[in-house]
Order: sequence, then structure tokens, then C-alpha cells
Amino acid sequence: MPADPGHLAALVPLDWSIYAFAFVVIVAAAVAQSALGVGFGVVAAPILAVIDPALVPGTVMILGSLTAAVVALREPIGWSGGSLGYAMLGRIIFSVIGGLVASLLSPRLFLLVFAGLILLAVALSLSGLRIVPTRRNLFLAGSASGLMGTITSVGTPPLALVYQHAPGAEVRARLSAFFAVGGLISILSLAAFGELGRADLVFSLTLLPAMLVGYLLSPLLARHTDRGWMRPAMLALCVAAASLLLVKGVADFATAPPGEAVGE
Repeated sequence: MPADPGHLAALVPLDWSIYAFAFVVIVAAAVAQSALGVGFGVVAAPILAVIDPALVPGTVMILGSLTAAVVALREPIGWSGGSLGYAMLGRIIFSVIGGLVASLLSPRLFLLVFAGLILLAVALSLSGLRIVPTRRNLFLAGSASGLMGTITSVGTPPLALVYQHAPGAEVRARLSAFFAVGGLISILSLAAFGELGRADLVFSLTLLPAMLVGYLLSPLLARHTDRGWMRPAMLALCVAAASLLLVKGVADFATAPPGEAVGE
């Protein structure tokens, strides 16, 4: 559904209670993204969507990409490329597809599919199956990330599952570089299909201080994740993302007008 620029813009100068709530949410999302290399959309998207659906995916995508870019510049190992380029190729292709899907169809069916696949992958991981960052796995994860991220603002889980066994610093560096570039691609895709407007940019600009506060606070969490808690934290984020997508998908189906076709 296209964002309502007038509705969203009205939030910026008038409703300070909504802005204050959004500020706190963005701080928490930026802490997660900066400490783990993932998690901005998982934390911010479902809560901001409750405030106003027009805030998602545009505002979340812009601020999440900026946060990832700042972290990637802090830890430049992430720009070294390697096989991560295969993930980026998948992200590029499926971000364009995701932008088209977002402009034509309601994402409720995709929410349920994404949630089920994420939970299945987490279950397989906990069962002992090791998902290694091969070129094929990275391409598939990047593709899923592009589709999910563009439609729902939650593109974290696929790459997080692939890199769950890597050291904390490497995870932050590589995933932040990936999401900085991948997020920009999704933003351009949304804009090309009319799903991103000036109001999204204005609201994102007003919340930049919140993003910076979260970034500065993130070392408090990173010191713990780097001591063996990175994988549990990433799997917990994946489960949280899947659960939120599942709840939203079911709620969307429950509130759909009678007779409306599935996926429309």
C-alpha cells in the first residue's frame, strides 16, 4: 500500500508524543544493529507499524541503512568483499522484485511464508545443522533478504543464519556492509515503484539523532555479544522476526474484507 505523505508528514511537527515514542524505538533498533550487525528492522518495523503503517518500510529502511553504513565504516573489514558479493547479487535482483510486489500486492501471504521459512531455518540450526557461508548459500540468503527487506523492512534473518557461527566483529563488519549497500538498493527500488515519498525522508531526518544515540550506546551490548553471546542473540532475533511476521500476517488475514482474494 503506498504511503500517505500527508498523514506521515503531519506526525513530524505536531504529535510530539508519537515522535518521542519513535525516538526510543529507533535508539533501541540502532543499538541492536550496531552491536550485532543485524536487527534494526526486527526491532523498529513492527513497533513503528503500529504507530502508523506509513512509517514502514520507508523510514525504517532509510535509518537502518544509515546505521549499517556507519558501523561498516567503523569496521572496514566488511568491505573486503569475497563471497559476500554473491549475497549482494541476490539482494539486487530480488530487491527489484520486492519493490514490484510491494506496489502490486498485499504482503500478507508473503509474511506467513517468510515467517515459516525463518522458523524452519532456526530449527534446523538448533538441531545441529551448520549453515556455512558458501557461494550458493550466500546468494540464496541475499535473495531472501532482498525480497523480505523490501516488502517488510525485515531483511535480517537470512544472512544472520548464514553467519551465525562467525566471530562477533566479523559478523558486524560483513553484515553491516551488506545491509548498507543492500538497503540503498531496496530504497531505490521502493522509490522507483512509488512506495517512498518525501515524507519518509523528512521523518527519517528528524530521527537521525536517535540513530546516533543508539550507535554510541551499542558498545555496552557489543562487549557481551563478543564473549560468546553473538549466536544466541542472532537466533533470538530471527525467532522474534518470524514471530512478528507471523502475527502480522495472521492479523492481516483476519481483518481482510470478506471475499478478498488471497495475496491481494
